[in-house]
Amino acid sequence: MDKFKKDIKIFSAKPYDVMGMQEVFYNTWLNTYPNKEFNITLEDLKYRYRDIFSETTLEKRKKMILEKNDTELCLVAKNKDKVVGVCYLEKDDKINQLRAIYILPEYQRQGIGNRFWSEMQSFLDMERDIVVDVVVYNKNAIKFYSKLGFVDTGERFSEERLK
Repeated sequence: MDKFKKDIKIFSAKPYDVMGMQEVFYNTWLNTYPNKEFNITLEDLKYRYRDIFSETTLEKRKKMILEKNDTELCLVAKNKDKVVGVCYLEKDDKINQLRAIYILPEYQRQGIGNRFWSEMQSFLDMERDIVVDVVVYNKNAIKFYSKLGFVDTGERFSEERLK
């Protein structure tokens, strides 16, 4: 279970990490989000993210990293030079918004999510709520965030851009 643990290092994301970041997003999404009950197929996801490796998408992600300001934190977990996890957090004058913690399936349950959480602690404004949106059927993520102390508010929303 801990075969990778000692080799994983956490870094601030750099433009040269973008392809690896996209691979993490794509592979974790394909592994996590197909769901029969919600009628989401693997093919649906492949179609939705068909442009994830396009030059335009890669350039947008690089620009996001280069133009990030002091209200954003973007981290990558690496096993040697391979990006195996991504964490992204934003804060404003009202809340801290945890936008993403994605870890390649074969690297999950290695403590990487906890290490991301530890790294972001010093960045967070602890006077403000920390919000994370999780798909209701993503039981692994819900369990992970619960262990970190997050509480389900009961709020549910539909993100129109995903339809």
